[in-house]
Amino acid sequence: MEGDALRKPRLQKSVTWHLDDVFFTLYPSLEKFEQELLELLISDHFREGDGLMDGSALDILERRLCVGVHNGLGFVQRPQVVVLVPEMAVALTRSASFSRKVGSSSKASPGNEALVLRSRLRLPEMVCHPAFAIVFQLEYAFSSPSGADGN
Repeated sequence: MEGDALRKPRLQKSVTWHLDDVFFTLYPSLEKFEQELLELLISDHFREGDGLMDGSALDILERRLCVGVHNGLGFVQRPQVVVLVPEMAVALTRSASFSRKVGSSSKASPGNEALVLRSRLRLPEMVCHPAFAIVFQLEYAFSSPSGADGN
């Protein structure tokens, strides 16, 4: 077959992409999403037979985003891991103009707060081909006090 990409593979030219102003709005709101996530974790903990866990003792330590270029078979390079923060935390540390811009992304409603990335993402191995995609994976890190009772 003439033009068969598997018989005569050609290296595609890669380009570097930069992603700015990355933010994620979770449904129905950030607060409700995270509250439900904590409830599910406590439920799983109880179901596994690890005893009763006090829901107020479980805290979110960090919200991470893994970002990488995927070619349909695997990641082209190891995905980058970056920290996301609630937009109000960013708004309090930046200028008033940024605060207005961030607030407008979620219609300034505290219940619709988004998770934002404070820095620019650099994706050096992007290829303009339908098989290539940018993959985002949201991860949470939690903490729970370790007491004498093992919880």
